[in-house]
Amino acid sequence: MPRLAPNLSRPRPGTLPSSIVVGSGICHTRRARGLAIDILPGPITVESGGSFGENLAGSSAAVKLWIDEKPEYNYNSNSSSISIFILLQKMKNLVIFLVFVIYFIFPVDASLPSILGNNLIEKTCKQTPYYDLCVRSLISSPRSFNTDVEGLAKIMVHTINARATHTLHRINKLLQHNQDTNMKRALQSCASRYDAIIKEDIPESLQALRLGNYKFAEAGTVDAAFEARLCEKEFRRCISPLADMNRVVHDVSIVAASIVQTIL
Repeated sequence: MPRLAPNLSRPRPGTLPSSIVVGSGICHTRRARGLAIDILPGPITVESGGSFGENLAGSSAAVKLWIDEKPEYNYNSNSSSISIFILLQKMKNLVIFLVFVIYFIFPVDASLPSILGNNLIEKTCKQTPYYDLCVRSLISSPRSFNTDVEGLAKIMVHTINARATHTLHRINKLLQHNQDTNMKRALQSCASRYDAIIKEDIPESLQALRLGNYKFAEAGTVDAAFEARLCEKEFRRCISPLADMNRVVHDVSIVAASIVQTIL
């Protein structure tokens, strides 16, 4: 059982040091013998789990590992290009991850101008009271990069629907586990209001946009914002568990209404 040392102390590929006898099962500890039994006779390697970071290889595996590395080995620098390739691949993945973090986690106004430039999304969102929310909502949909202002308005209406639906699910879950009278009454009222947003305001706004009745589309989005605000006011006698969700639905609805206003 050959014992492969860490990379810095391994012999050059294609050569076998005299201290290693291939297939002989040389093991210096009882634990190593156990590992040797586990991996023999298959041509695989496993980490020994010791403090030196070495691998154990059985049968002809050790020879194959060294031979396979020989074409990539540089005798002058005592290094392998395979390691460099792997490092470059990891660096590439890291760069992609950092780009994602910069564009989708950090504040929009600090990170997105380079990809937005002077395009329609930026111009439209600048005419709304919640620029960051507008941009984030629109760029989350691939359709937003190849549409007109009316298309952007439709995307925002669908965003209202998604947010309102999520909030309604939250309300229903709270109603199942809450026995407080004031809280239950407030949640029931909110459920009714969000049901109206989903079943009335959203369909009305989308249909109005399709027909070009932009005043009606604006009215539907404004009403959705109004319903979200009224829901929050229902919690006068208790702490609202929906404060953040109500705020988002309200703000997204206002953004949608503002986009529709630019078409009028």
